[in-house]
Amino acid sequence: MVSDVADLIWIENELARKDITAQKRTILEELKKKALEGTLRQGDISQLRQKKQGKALTIKSLSSKLRNLRKRCSAIDNVPTEVISYLDAAIAILQNEKVVARCGLHALGLESADA
Repeated sequence: MVSDVADLIWIENELARKDITAQKRTILEELKKKALEGTLRQGDISQLRQKKQGKALTIKSLSSKLRNLRKRCSAIDNVPTEVISYLDAAIAILQNEKVVARCGLHALGLESADA
């Protein structure tokens, strides 16, 4: 499953960091073992990821606000279509960033096809 691979990549990226505590390293090693055995559940990793992914939570919040703004702008007759297009582009960029962050592609140097 793709999410299992993404979880394993995230665990390995975290283990590669030099600034993690011994306690966190132990937890990550245990999660990696479960992932390799195929017994890792989403709940096993979600709390640890949420602590680490403050950026992803902020991106999620911003995406939500932009989607709401787009919906409100669409309901107004005299909002230029360019504004809606720019909001769509911003939402797409943030969605892409969430995927890149979740899969750990920054560490692999695969941020985007445009780079």
